Amino acid sequence: MKKNLFLLFAFVAISFVACSDSDDAPSFVPPASGVNMTELCQKDGVLYGFLSEYDADWNQTIVHSSYNTATGAVAKPWLVDEVPLPYKLFATGDYICITTSDYVNDGDVNIFTTDGRLLTNFTAGVGPRRGVIVGNYMYVLCEGLWGYNNAVLTKYNLNDHTVVRDCFVQQNGFGLGDTANDICVYGSKMYITVATDNVIWVTDKEARVIKKIETAAQPRYLASAGGKVYATYYNGNVACIDTTACAVEATVAVGRNPEQLCVADNK
Repeated sequence: MKKNLFLLFAFVAISFVACSDSDDAPSFVPPASGVNMTELCQKDGVLYGFLSEYDADWNQTIVHSSYNTATGAVAKPWLVDEVPLPYKLFATGDYICITTSDYVNDGDVNIFTTDGRLLTNFTAGVGPRRGVIVGNYMYVLCEGLWGYNNAVLTKYNLNDHTVVRDCFVQQNGFGLGDTANDICVYGSKMYITVATDNVIWVTDKEARVIKKIETAAQPRYLASAGGKVYATYYNGNVACIDTTACAVEATVAVGRNPEQLCVADNK
């Protein structure tokens, strides 16, 4: 199994060195491997990732591991047999979450501790992509099927384990739209991108709509810093959203089809 971690190590090491502004980054030169690395997320200076092998059991066993960006230490892999058809990986609150999806039926969210213990799971919707913690609740954004207008926001109670399916509709009387992509919490608000509909919803922490931002192109991923929320547009731009006015104040061209983005060291 150690061999199956090589690609993750390589990706992390290359990314860390490429983004460093100093010569203080850990020295790490991993060997090559032929493993499919599908997702990464970060929590408290540690990168988590899952891998799936190209073999007869493809996507049936996840090899999960973590890499400490400060020390260069690599954790022992988790062997997560409880999660068939792995889809997305995200960190929120005290948890690492792995979702499942067959792209047609409702998928699950599997909640793990950072040391690899599976705490619980629940069914969220078609294509669960990202989640955020607000108080005692985890909101999970499910993209739905492209062209079916069935994206949902599911609310999970971490205390009593109850699930409210599509709390966005319950709060607003209308749906998210077609193909939701990302969600973030910044300050007192939540931001949700809906790519096919060219919309960014701004809501309060109960998922009640404050503002509908209509965008010039498909909004994809979100990041936040310094009183602003940033969104990638699939037409080649990054938008800067003023979080007080809940409006796009500027866009910057960055190249074709940008996807994810992050904030580090004020950059």
